[in-house]
Amino acid sequence: GEKIIAVCENIKLQKQNDFNLQPSQINVIRNFFNFEKIQNQEAINSTSNVTNSGNGKTLVSFLGRTSGPKGKNWEFVIENYCETLLTKNPSLEIHFAGGPLESLNTKTQELIANFHQKFQNRFYFHGQTESLLPIITKSHLVVAAGRIAIEALLLKKKVFALGEQSYEGLVSHETLAQNKASNFGDILISDTTEINWPKLAEDL
Repeated sequence: GEKIIAVCENIKLQKQNDFNLQPSQINVIRNFFNFEKIQNQEAINSTSNVTNSGNGKTLVSFLGRTSGPKGKNWEFVIENYCETLLTKNPSLEIHFAGGPLESLNTKTQELIANFHQKFQNRFYFHGQTESLLPIITKSHLVVAAGRIAIEALLLKKKVFALGEQSYEGLVSHETLAQNKASNFGDILISDTTEINWPKLAEDL
């Protein structure tokens, strides 16, 4: 119990502030990845042309579990943004994946069923999947946090970091340190939730 591992800097700061721990007691060790598997996926993409398959569509994927705060995020996006985005952008294709449909509220489930009919071949809710890598490889933009955001970046995708507590925007060289500190929006130093929904809508 003398050493604590934190997956990002904001967790380290939380522990220092909440429990008066010394910085030397806490080591930041980030999420573990099978880099070989991701590199193999990238090699498959480069030889099979699976990435951005040339069908003229722009693929945006919202990836993450459908329970807890992340599920609330997807409910908000589906209820407030998807119809407008799909209506205004005929070449847009939207994908959701990472958790079961049943974890979302009834209104959102009904909207998903409606969008499947209204925007056939342009709106997809995949639910729980064995791997998100095939969806990531086809995407032009991935909206995610934590491990998924990092996997998307490793596959050279544009990423909007939207986590449990904040929206960090487009991940770039300039914003990478801030995104790593919050685990791409999942963890702030405080317990507050500071998601700038208008900014996400504008960015999309």
